[in-house]
Amino acid sequence: MTRWLLVFAVVFAASCSRGNTAAPGATSATPGPPAPAALPAPAKRSTPFAVVELFTSEGCSSCPPADENLSAIAAKARPGVYALSFHVDYWNDLGWRDPYSAAAYSERQRRYADKLDGHRVYTPQLIVNGTDQMVGSDRAASRRAIDRALEAPVTEELGIEPVSTRDGKLRVRWHASAAQGLLLSLAVVQSQGEKAVTRGENAGRTLSHANVVHAFQSRRMQERDGASEIAIGADVIRERAWLIGYLQRESDLRVVAAAAEPLDS
Repeated sequence: MTRWLLVFAVVFAASCSRGNTAAPGATSATPGPPAPAALPAPAKRSTPFAVVELFTSEGCSSCPPADENLSAIAAKARPGVYALSFHVDYWNDLGWRDPYSAAAYSERQRRYADKLDGHRVYTPQLIVNGTDQMVGSDRAASRRAIDRALEAPVTEELGIEPVSTRDGKLRVRWHASAAQGLLLSLAVVQSQGEKAVTRGENAGRTLSHANVVHAFQSRRMQERDGASEIAIGADVIRERAWLIGYLQRESDLRVVAAAAEPLDS
């Protein structure tokens, strides 16, 4: 089943999408076994980077190949490559509620659609550094986009530090080389998740995911130094979790700096 959201009715053979409804929600997950190779590779702040955001759903039959592609990208552990799996919630009324999904992730994808050519929202969609989008299962296209990103000059710097966790909130300190016109995005990802799907388009399959986003926050930068708190669930296992931060231009959502730190450091 493939249905497009928003304005254009375009069919991609390798993608699925459907109508656009969203309500506030939260994520939960059943983690799989530890997978060190799937963790994002930390990079120095001046190192070229590629922030790879996959928008996916366990309710979409075209998404498992894209999940596998993101897992392969994460497992390769190239320095400066940060893979994130955002599970959207607009498939949840088709028989299977994705336990990783959140309305906020669907809204994030729609925000990208407002900026990207075509103004489309679909799954699986892969976006590299905020501006280069493709069908998430297209390994060749994603590899080329990552290579281009890693060859681009770095214009800004970002440093992040997970400080403490108290009352279900992670406190993060950050420092950036600039603030004007920038957004700071912070994501808590867990290295691996696995779920047996019993209904919907993927009924009968056990799906594995890498770097699933469990918590996310995006804010307008007011100053170059500061601190934030991110609500995280009890299901986040610190030994398998990373904090990924990235700066984006508010005008076009291009990523201009990125960094990652393990939560158990």
